[in-house]
Amino acid sequence: MPAICFRKGFKMQCARGGSRQGCASVVQRKYEIKGRLGLMRWVRQFGIGRHGKIIRVEKAHEVNKTGPAHCRAPAHLNSYNLQRKEMILSIMGKQTVLAGVVWILIRSAACAQSGGSPEYHLEAVPTGCIRAHLTYTLLTPNMQAQEWCLFAPAPPEGIGQGQVGIAGATINGVSVRAESCFEGGPLRRAVLRLRGDARVGDRQRCVAEITYTTTLFSRRLVFGAPSHPVPLLPEVQRSAYLASSSYFDFDSTIVKNWQSTNGLRRQPGESEVSLARRVLSCMQEQFHYEKINEPKASIVCGARKGECGGLSLLFATVLRAEGVPARVLYGIHTDRTTHSISEFYAVGIGWIPVEVAGVVTYKGPISNFVGRTPGTYLALHADPDLELDTIHFGKKRWPWLNVNGMLNWSFGLGKYEGQITKASWTFENLPLPTMQQRPDVTGRLKTE
Repeated sequence: MPAICFRKGFKMQCARGGSRQGCASVVQRKYEIKGRLGLMRWVRQFGIGRHGKIIRVEKAHEVNKTGPAHCRAPAHLNSYNLQRKEMILSIMGKQTVLAGVVWILIRSAACAQSGGSPEYHLEAVPTGCIRAHLTYTLLTPNMQAQEWCLFAPAPPEGIGQGQVGIAGATINGVSVRAESCFEGGPLRRAVLRLRGDARVGDRQRCVAEITYTTTLFSRRLVFGAPSHPVPLLPEVQRSAYLASSSYFDFDSTIVKNWQSTNGLRRQPGESEVSLARRVLSCMQEQFHYEKINEPKASIVCGARKGECGGLSLLFATVLRAEGVPARVLYGIHTDRTTHSISEFYAVGIGWIPVEVAGVVTYKGPISNFVGRTPGTYLALHADPDLELDTIHFGKKRWPWLNVNGMLNWSFGLGKYEGQITKASWTFENLPLPTMQQRPDVTGRLKTE
């Protein structure tokens, strides 16, 4: 049943029923709920229960389906809004008086049994099919190239996008193969390698082009259990998205002290969604949006500032420290703006997207930035620190691909110094196919 939100932020859900007589008016008077519709339209007739009508008072920060996302509970309900607990108020149906029965459900037991936050699920809706064209121009004034060797992103499927395809790739107008290979990190992320003979034509200028096609999906976190079971995250991925690294350095003293000072430790039985909201609320109060030179979690935490990539790194780092798998997506919007967002994995729900930069920049309600994506974002890869086999120069590491477009490790005579690169994207809308593949929130695809 959907959660109901009133003007004063009092959210209720009918759990068990009795007759309509008097129940709504008693609740409305007791908690001073105002509004044209009042409570009557939300009181449903389910039959008489053991204690009459039972109304569940939900926590103030829970997502609701019908009311505004910024609702808050009245001050006199704060004693009921306990973490990890739900209060059940029993109201007599015929006498219309508050019964002396209060049923406290310990949320930790529920979460332990379900393993997460099953009261929510993700909805994915196709927003459009696009053709994305990347052009990468390279000038090498101090080198005569013999072979062009470039690396382009391979957008993964199932992260707000599906049916990803490669429509073609060229180097200096000559069609080349976009060879799929895997980087050497624990995630074994896919990248595309483009190789071309530089001995024909201009040996100091390379124009590489690659075209992708994909269907983008908007995602929304809504109230209610999922219609089908969500598989658990594979252990290999879970371990990788919980690991500490030079970017996700949750073992650093700066991050640890900040967590302890602000109480950002996961409480027994606390859901992943609840923890994520507490971390975001703290970041919203203490951080501001500003570019820094080295965006890794400890530096962002110490500076109390960062841009989209650094803020997303810190958020994911704190969740990893508390046993919640989290990652950062690097990509580009269809308006050609490079951007990074974060995701965390909630058991029973799947990967939940978070617009961390939006939380810090706009200072709006947290729920506006959790579990909501507009369906205009093309993710190019997950997490920083790619380890690439450059063929001619051994294995090299690079933080991300969305800013550079492509990476160059071409081979030739001369020096690498003085190279000039430029990357540009264009996007074209295509008609949606008749048969759609909806991305599974676990990162896989399912056909519907």
